[in-house]
Amino acid sequence: MTLTRSLDKRGGFIAVFLWQLRRGLPAALLYWALMVGLTVWNYILGHGYGEDRYIMEAVITGFAFLAPFIYLGDCFSRRQADFIHALPVPRGQMYLAAVLNAFWQILLPIIPCRLFTGYAQRLAHLMYIEYNIRDLTLIAVALVGFAFMMAALTGTWHGYILASMAHLVCWRIITSGGYYTMFTTIPVANVKLHELSSFLMFFGSPFAITHQNLSPSFMIAIYIWLPIFGALCAAAGYHLYKRRQSEWAGNFGRCKILERVLRTETTLAAGVGALSVMTATAVGFELGGLGIPLTLGSMVLAVFGAHLILELVWHRKLKTLGRSSMSIVISGALLAVLLVLTGTGMGVDTDLPETSEIELVDLQFLYPINNIDMNGSWYLEVPGVSPENNSSYLRRGLTSPEMLEKVRTLHKKYLELERAAQYPYLPGRGAYRLQEHIYISYCINDNDGDALPEYESMSVLYKGPVNSKTEPILEEVRNLRREIISSDEFVNSLEPMCAIDAVSSLGWVEPKAGYYRVMDSEEKAEVKDLRPVEELPKDFRERLEEAMREDFKNGRITTQDGMTDADYPIYQLVYSGEFTARGGFFLDPDSGEFVPAAGRRLTLAEYERGSHMQHNAMHVTKEMPATYGYLNEVYK
Repeated sequence: MTLTRSLDKRGGFIAVFLWQLRRGLPAALLYWALMVGLTVWNYILGHGYGEDRYIMEAVITGFAFLAPFIYLGDCFSRRQADFIHALPVPRGQMYLAAVLNAFWQILLPIIPCRLFTGYAQRLAHLMYIEYNIRDLTLIAVALVGFAFMMAALTGTWHGYILASMAHLVCWRIITSGGYYTMFTTIPVANVKLHELSSFLMFFGSPFAITHQNLSPSFMIAIYIWLPIFGALCAAAGYHLYKRRQSEWAGNFGRCKILERVLRTETTLAAGVGALSVMTATAVGFELGGLGIPLTLGSMVLAVFGAHLILELVWHRKLKTLGRSSMSIVISGALLAVLLVLTGTGMGVDTDLPETSEIELVDLQFLYPINNIDMNGSWYLEVPGVSPENNSSYLRRGLTSPEMLEKVRTLHKKYLELERAAQYPYLPGRGAYRLQEHIYISYCINDNDGDALPEYESMSVLYKGPVNSKTEPILEEVRNLRREIISSDEFVNSLEPMCAIDAVSSLGWVEPKAGYYRVMDSEEKAEVKDLRPVEELPKDFRERLEEAMREDFKNGRITTQDGMTDADYPIYQLVYSGEFTARGGFFLDPDSGEFVPAAGRRLTLAEYERGSHMQHNAMHVTKEMPATYGYLNEVYK
């Protein structure tokens, strides 16, 4: 039935809706078949509930961008535009009928398919099913609204695809590149800005969301924003479609709004992309003083280069270059805002918790000391706890007010060092050789007593120049770091010292190229001449503790690099059974909080060679001369 005859019979919007329905039904049936097929395929192969959600999101995205081709063909063909505009149908009704058909068709298979997957997998928690339904539904709503708006702005099918992809990709480059520039430039900014960057990325580019793992507050904000985004885009498309000229169909780039927005986005993405890439290059190759001018110069060249290329693409000549300068002015102003925000640090570099707010601090000295080789977390067996909730492990940490204040002082000294090196912060400033690197994890207590403690983790590293201004401060940092390392509280919290009573056997492995993880399943180094502690001298644990304490207090530990480079036998200490903790913390399975372990009688999980859960062992190389020398003496 033609549209005119349908209008004579039914009249009004219902006739337009049904006519649009008949036009899009074949594509909708194909989309439904794909969604059902993916669900059945996932069930037959026995994959988990989430194995097919990424493919489903791709199918939903494809249908969302296909819908405007079917329902709004007059946007891309002058012949169809003349036919549609000659019909006795208001443009607004034609657009609304198209959008509503696309909405219900794209949403229809999501709920039943995901419910079937959940039922087939016998999921114990329906929250996982709801998570998928919510994500896929909101993504579909946002993408349909965006796709119809872009169709109303463009005039050719290839222009529609290119313009849509240009926006989605450029937005991601702007947000991710801006975040990378900030976190490599502002001291300790990476952790604090990560979730905000991810939220902004989805704010204007709503696809590939199902794999994200953000905090609940940011995820809720995204869920609230996605339908608003879809509705705003659909409403903008409605007004644009009603006012678009017939001459737009079949011609790309006739809409001035689209040209200005896309050109601004593209030049801004070129500048931010060059900024982040050259920052990474300068830092990676340690270009020193060339880092800042090279990074900023590349940004300026990228912006002007993108502006010239877009001028040729849009107008195929450079005569009107001056009249198209608005996009480069706006993108330049936004880049200046990014540099100003980065230069000031936005307060994230100076945001240190007060000593009274800190429950414990975990420190890892990554450079020049490197990570201590302990094969991961040391797991505990907690008596009286159900097996499904029996997850506990040791954790090093400081808790005395004196040591907490020293850590805060160390943190502040790092900030003083960074500002003495170069301030305001400019991209490329960290292009020098690494001098110091400490990973700090603050456990912040909750003042109301109802919520679990919060953890603020940050990498504090210095990759700046060493000169007359920075060298005295750098030496203060190093002295304070040595003071913290040599403290009894820090040494006692290290797992090998904390659980020294649980040393159960001693063996050695032959040197080889590679890393000696206990959990390695391939090419594991065989432990030779394994001797239980009962066969070792009676004072073995006491003398081992003395030697190990001497090494730890002087910052001498077995490192990953030392394991790899060793060309001599490497000793392996195995820990298991009960012990009285010297210090540190352990995870309380009932409360989910870390509690002080000092003086507590705890039990280490039994050591299993090759287990991926139990790594309670320590290797000893010549990097720990006192301990290595004593173990040599024992074997001789």
